[in-house]
Amino acid sequence: MAHIGGSGERGENYQSKQGSIIIQRLGRVTVVTNEVRRISVHLVNCIADEWRKQRLRISVLVAGKQRWI
Repeated sequence: MAHIGGSGERGENYQSKQGSIIIQRLGRVTVVTNEVRRISVHLVNCIADEWRKQRLRISVLVAGKQRWI
């Protein structure tokens, strides 16, 4: 499961052994992967499930391309 690091203006930082992703709440929610090739799809999906419960849309920036999950 994801561990929440710091929370602030820059967003919430979720970290795992595979890498880390930063979630920013800017009206539309953007999930930016820091280590795209190493990030766990399972980790992203766990976070996506939580955010869907809050009825927020999530986009993931993967290799410079944005996609909605």
